[in-house]
Order: sequence, then structure tokens, then C-alpha cells
Amino acid sequence: MSKQTSTTRATNWDLLRALAMFLVVVTHASGYLGPIHGQGTHGLVSAAALICDPIFFALSGYFAIKPMRRNLKSYYLNKVCTIILPLILYSILLYCYTTRLSGISLGDYFLYFSNILAGGWWFIPALIPCLVAAPFITKGFEALSDKQILILGIVLGALFCSGAIFTYLSWLFASWGIETLSNFSSLMLNLVPPSILVREPAYFEFFLLGGIYRRLAPHISKKVSTRIILAGLLCWATDVHFAYYGIPRQDPSYFWLFIAFAAMALCDRIRISAPTAQKVISWAAQRSYSIYLLQYTTLAIAAGLFYEQSVFGVIADMAAPFRILLWVAMILMAYLLALAVASLVDPFVLKPLQNLFNKVSAKWLTPKEPALQTPPADKPPTPKL
Repeated sequence: MSKQTSTTRATNWDLLRALAMFLVVVTHASGYLGPIHGQGTHGLVSAAALICDPIFFALSGYFAIKPMRRNLKSYYLNKVCTIILPLILYSILLYCYTTRLSGISLGDYFLYFSNILAGGWWFIPALIPCLVAAPFITKGFEALSDKQILILGIVLGALFCSGAIFTYLSWLFASWGIETLSNFSSLMLNLVPPSILVREPAYFEFFLLGGIYRRLAPHISKKVSTRIILAGLLCWATDVHFAYYGIPRQDPSYFWLFIAFAAMALCDRIRISAPTAQKVISWAAQRSYSIYLLQYTTLAIAAGLFYEQSVFGVIADMAAPFRILLWVAMILMAYLLALAVASLVDPFVLKPLQNLFNKVSAKWLTPKEPALQTPPADKPPTPKL
């Protein structure tokens, strides 16, 4: 694999993070488009855009499963600062916005926070256990050779591939009325679960995938990288095809493992050298987490303006090209509004809070040095050899 500068490489990952965040908004806006020529679009658009979820977990694993440069206490405090602190701040701001400061109470806030964590912000409770385990996973990865890491990736891919195949065969044989083979396919899904931790597929595998890619990336040639990207695109098209024809798919989809790996391989191939482009991409990517916390609210605002108080008339009665155009405009407005709010809150509110947290935690982490012992006057100090 060809060499990249650290700035270019960081910009590449920033670009992937920013694009994935934009797809999150597209996913949540999929219900507003409506049918096109009699064909429902919600499931189709959602299936195409939901690759943002595995990509985010893979990116998190890529940056978390690596040799630690700090002790374990510092690592966890950093995660509290970068993950939990923004979560609390934005939950308070959104609670105040939602209630308009009317009838607020601590108990009501706790209920609001709990509900949004179980709903729209599900990603964070799912990611936190992965980040907690990351230092220990890293130690395990360090004990494995590159060949063993490759075998781990192959095993993971084989499990997800078998899940996709037997899910499809179970549906196919059932539609043909061949119950014996359909039941056999279901049996294989239960006998050899695609997930390595639980019976149902979980996002932990995608988190591991990021660490696997980090280790294997230096050994992936351009030719192999091209094949990985093409395979990922084929899996993406197949997954959307399944959604279109109503073929059963899991959540997360078994195809997403290969799509996420291909997205990272594609990211490694991109070159961004223009300073202005680097700054814009980095600026948007650094606020992706805050955008995620805001996008449900900004999407509701944008949808209200376009579909409830629209100056364009009744969008649902318009021709398909105009509805698609206005739908895209609504998505852009929701994303840019979240980015604008994050660009104000992050540097002027969140950053000072994080700096204060870091100062307090730094004092806590600094060990107290024992007082110097003065040797007795009648006994000279022992000379050092």
C-alpha cells in the first residue's frame, strides 16, 4: 500500500466519518420521501443509507484498538470527557428546547434522557461497552501475529457469509414450499450463529473489524484493495436488492461487515491534498458526534418547514422529481442546521467544560510526591556508587 502523509490520512478518515454522519440524516429522513411511481421508498432508502451504522462502529474500533499511549485511568477519563460530557450537555440543551423551560423538573429530565438513550441515541449505549473493552482487546490483538489477525478476519467473514446464505436459503425454500430444506437452513443459523458473542448479530463484530483492518492495512496491495472495494459494492447492491424484494434481512445486516471493510479500504485509497478541502472536511467531521445528538431535532424542524408549513405547496401532490429535490433540500437543511448549532456550542460551551474536566482530572491523576527525607546531622548521607 502506498504511503500517505499523516494529514492526508487523517483527512481521509474525517471524510468517511462526515459522509457516514450525513447518511445518518438520510436514514432518518427516509420516511418523508413517499412512494415513487407507486413503489414505496422508505425501506429502500433506509437500507441503502444504513451502512452508516457499521461504518461508525468500524471507525470507532479502528481508532480505539491500537497501542495505548496513556494509562488505563487516563484512557477512561478521556472517554468520559469526549463521549459522556457532550451527551449530558446536549441532553440538557435539548430538554430545555423541547420543554421551552415550562414545567421542567429533575425527574422529568431523567425520564427524557432515558427515553432518548433507548431510542434515537441507541448508538452510544451500544458503543460504550466496546470502548470500555478496547484496551483489553488491544492487548489480545498485540499477542496475535498478523497471520492470526488475518485468520480472525476470515473467520468473522465466513460466519457473516454463512448467516447471509442460510437466511436467504431459508426464505427461498419456504417460498418454494420445501419445508425440509427451509427448516435445515434455519437449523444451521442456530447451530452456527454468525455472531461470535451472542445468538443474534451484534455491532461488536464491526468494532473488532476496525481493529482488524488497522493491522491488515499495511499488507493490502492495491490489487487486493480493488477487489475488496468491488466485493463491498456488490454486497451493498445485494443488500438493497433484498430490501426491495422483501427478502428477509437481519439488523445489522450480514452484508454490512463486507461493506464496512470495503468502505475503509476505499477511504485508504482517497487522496485529499487541497488545504481548504482538508479544513472543511475536518471541521465537519470533528462535529459529527454533536451533529448526531442534534440531527433528530433539526430534522424535525426542517420537516416541519418543508412538509407542514411549506411555501412550496403540498409536496406529496408534486411530481416525483420535485419531491425528490425538496426531500434532498430538507436533508441538507437538517444537516447544516445541526452543523451550525454544533459549531457554536462545541467551541463556546462544550470545549470550556472539557478543559475544566481535564484540569480537574489532571490534578487527580498527578501522584503526590513523598517529602524528601533529610538525613540526620550526625550521620552523613550514604554516597552513591
